[in-house]
Amino acid sequence: MDCVSETRRRLSIVVRVSVVLALALGLTGIAVAAPVTFNLNYTTSGGATAVGTFAVDSSLLGPNVFIGSDDGLDDLLCFNLVVTLPTGLPLTFTKADLDGWTLSLDSNADFLDVNFFMEACGSYSYIIDGRAPFALGVFQCPDDDNTIAAFDAHPAQGGVCEGFGGSIPTLSHGGLVALLLLVGVAAVLALLRRGATLG
Repeated sequence: MDCVSETRRRLSIVVRVSVVLALALGLTGIAVAAPVTFNLNYTTSGGATAVGTFAVDSSLLGPNVFIGSDDGLDDLLCFNLVVTLPTGLPLTFTKADLDGWTLSLDSNADFLDVNFFMEACGSYSYIIDGRAPFALGVFQCPDDDNTIAAFDAHPAQGGVCEGFGGSIPTLSHGGLVALLLLVGVAAVLALLRRGATLG
């Protein structure tokens, strides 16, 4: 066997082993970011009720987390809230109605606050606006000082957030390394085939 053939044979073995290792790393490195849903059950002394759900990625639920109202809505996977006023009028709010939200967890990953904000009038000419930790106000537009109902709630895990599709596949660091390794192996294979064709 000549030197060129032996080199190609050894490279072929290295490439095959690399592919097997990359696949193994890739399979163990793929992570699924799990959505966690919380129930909202607001209470008020004025006869109004508000119930709903919101969902966030499990990676957000660690110690000392803070998401401010200016951070956008990307981390809020789903939000639904139905407010029933004493008059019987139901108001439905979804993530599409929101302009911001806050999430704050302490060093034990317990809730310090979760709240939701609207800047423009939404359905039925009403807005919701977080006014204090766990406290939500419902206002009739355009006068946001005219509080229709002020609610208090601490979220409880559970429920299903309507309109949310489920898990979000992501790559862990190991999966990313495996992907880079596979790309490198593909490049080596392409060069070997090109060399064999030219040779």
